[in-house]
Amino acid sequence: MKTITLSPALAVNGSVKCEKGIRIDSDHPTFVYGNNRQQSHTSMDEFLSIPRRELGNLYYVITGKKRPQLLVVGLYANTSLNITVRATSGASYQNESYLSGQTLYETMKEYDTIQIVSEKRHNDFTGTEIKSSKPVSVFSGSQFSESSHLAEQIPTVAKWGEHHVTAPPADEFLYNTTIVAAFPNTLLNFSCLDGSEKLLTLAEAGSFLNMRPSNVTCLISSTRPVLVSIAIYSYTADTSMTIIQPMKRVLGDLMFLAPENVYCLNLVVVTYCNSSLTLDKESLGTMKIDGDSGICIGRASIGTGIHTIRSSGHAFFISGYIHGTKNINSIAFPLVPNCDEVSIFLF
Repeated sequence: MKTITLSPALAVNGSVKCEKGIRIDSDHPTFVYGNNRQQSHTSMDEFLSIPRRELGNLYYVITGKKRPQLLVVGLYANTSLNITVRATSGASYQNESYLSGQTLYETMKEYDTIQIVSEKRHNDFTGTEIKSSKPVSVFSGSQFSESSHLAEQIPTVAKWGEHHVTAPPADEFLYNTTIVAAFPNTLLNFSCLDGSEKLLTLAEAGSFLNMRPSNVTCLISSTRPVLVSIAIYSYTADTSMTIIQPMKRVLGDLMFLAPENVYCLNLVVVTYCNSSLTLDKESLGTMKIDGDSGICIGRASIGTGIHTIRSSGHAFFISGYIHGTKNINSIAFPLVPNCDEVSIFLF
């Protein structure tokens, strides 16, 4: 394990195009975590980086409702980029204003970064479409306040799924669910542990839903792939955001890192009920979500450092996330890399 502190000069500030991309190459498969911390240390969030081979050329972003941000990083020369804005209060880039539905056209090369930031307290870029002629990397988030911001790397549409489970890291936390569609007339079915059920429709690509705050575990099924995120908050910590992934197939052991700069860490795991999992050689208890899905959820408090999840079988399916707090700061990030299949990872 190695920690690299990057210069603040590499931060992208404002709605601009510049050359501040970072490339990481390794001779073995690795996990890369990004900890996005303000210099004042009053706010931070964390993301699990998506490997280059898993990136694509079509994205729809999820941001937040206050001072939203999105960032595109170029991977290849002569990449044509189209960003079709979806915003409640418009957007600006390079001193040009864009209304919702208007498209921004750019060309990128490797390491180029294009960022769009709104300084409006009430705005939302969720559903903004990003198309490119070659794969790019996309990040999004928002600046809620001087002491609270969100940061997440967005998976390409080709890696979205049709079955997701949302849950808080512990009972004292609430979460808001956001779901965005990439295809028109996407039907959604919500089934929650409190017995509530909902049937909803996302009418067009880029349309989205913000669900009411909850601390109940829910199973979300859709007729077409969707992107799901949750924003987690409590009365004692700021908000953090994580992508909720569909379950991924893991061959061998799954290793993950719990960051050292966080005090209270919670692991949330979603798997099939016929999987017998251990966490660091101790049984990982789970409970069934409902009688028909065959899906179970488990939670555990964990310490910092490297952890291992193992199955009694050769392969298993899993999703989940890590949530942590430090004073009023909080972080959240996916448990599993955004790959179709995960093999044994070495640090």
